[in-house]
Amino acid sequence: MEKSDKLGNPCPPGDESSNCPIDPGVVEAAKKYTLRRFIFVDVRHDAVIEAFRQSATRVARRMTRLGTTELGGPADANLHELPCDDDGREIDPAQILKNDIRLASLPEVYMRINAVINDEKSNPADVAAVIGTDPSLSATLLRLANSPFYSRAMRAVRQRFPSKVDTLTRAVAMIGYNQLSTLALGISVLPLFQDIPPGLVDMKSFWKHSTACGVISKLIAEQLKLANVESYFVAGLLHDIGRLVMYKNLPGPTGKTLHSALSTKTPLVIAERERFGWDHAVLGGMLLTKWQYPASLSAMAGHHHDLDTEEYFLEASIIHVADFLTNALEMGTSGERFTPPLDPKAWERLAMTVGDLTAITKAADTGVDEIFEMFFPGEIDD
Repeated sequence: MEKSDKLGNPCPPGDESSNCPIDPGVVEAAKKYTLRRFIFVDVRHDAVIEAFRQSATRVARRMTRLGTTELGGPADANLHELPCDDDGREIDPAQILKNDIRLASLPEVYMRINAVINDEKSNPADVAAVIGTDPSLSATLLRLANSPFYSRAMRAVRQRFPSKVDTLTRAVAMIGYNQLSTLALGISVLPLFQDIPPGLVDMKSFWKHSTACGVISKLIAEQLKLANVESYFVAGLLHDIGRLVMYKNLPGPTGKTLHSALSTKTPLVIAERERFGWDHAVLGGMLLTKWQYPASLSAMAGHHHDLDTEEYFLEASIIHVADFLTNALEMGTSGERFTPPLDPKAWERLAMTVGDLTAITKAADTGVDEIFEMFFPGEIDD
């Protein structure tokens, strides 16, 4: 019998829209695939149940589109291609940051933006003037201000359609002085990580994961009605920046941790701690502190896996939950092939409902592609 959507229209072969039913056999295969990725997660938790449902549905529609019930699992990566030259020596994370000249010498525009932000006498025009010295950064911020994702956010706040944002000064006025400055701080450092050795990570997938985590973090902050939601976007965008430093400066030892995590079915962050005595989050937090980022941003990146900071527990919990959802829904990856555990204390602290989670991931579906395209034009999946 021919399948049809809710309106009675026939579903074309390979259709993966939400209106068309999915073959029960495909649904079952998708659940089995998803369960293999959720082996570290308490599948009895309400938020995890919803994340699992969404993930399995996405996988089923992907299988339908590809015409298969067999997808490569988390541990099916080409382990033999990973560099594993590791002498086992102890590695000091502070020394890594000290030895990397590019990380020690930041772009001039970053330092000037930081200086303006910290100047009590500065105003929106001053911020716009500094950002305007970098054409690429200026263009990205203007595209961001005019994006449908930001238009939706502004409508929710102002109950009206904003007019086109054609100047940086207007962008500062619309998004906010602190918010735009924070965005500029985050975006201005992205070009520093364009020379990662091949074979360790798919950089397109890495930045897709980072962008998705930033978007979901921002959406959670908006749901909680927090101030300066852009700081959560930037923290989500840069939460795994420590892994890029590791890929670049420690390709052999980091390749071995990837190999170990996949072959023994261990969360990658645990494999990092076992090998180095610290993990990518710690290194990322140290880097943001070195760059003189606001303490809350450093804490969000540095504690999104261990949540052992009382002062910034809410902020770190937002990044933790966003990272869990991003991994659960397979929105890119920074190297982790499984879904990392969800700390129930983080979920409880956010006091969100499963309905809130569903609404956030639905909004993220379009927001992620919009923002990713702005940062990396032409790189969205076909």
